[in-house]
Amino acid sequence: MHVQRRELTRDTTADNLGFGADTTELAGGGRLTVAPGWLLGGALAYERRNLDVDDSAANSEGDQFQGGLSLTRRWGDTELGGALSLAYGSFDIERAPWPVSASHRRCE
Repeated sequence: MHVQRRELTRDTTADNLGFGADTTELAGGGRLTVAPGWLLGGALAYERRNLDVDDSAANSEGDQFQGGLSLTRRWGDTELGGALSLAYGSFDIERAPWPVSASHRRCE
């Protein structure tokens, strides 16, 4: 099991737009023996991302889902396995076609 929250903020400079980004992640998985020599594994993950860019009226938010299954067969020191993974993401991005000054930002 894995739970993580990350935040990153950069101030606006003469050369770069400032931004704030944060990500929240939840993931877990495991593996178990289903029969002698056979192992079945699985994992799921969810991630939520947000990004706000200063002085450009741009922001992005979205969700990402991931899942996977594995099946492994062992014969002594030999192991053969296969895996399947799937992922899906949905993101909403908004931005102005030109830079917007702080006094002209839209209010939500």
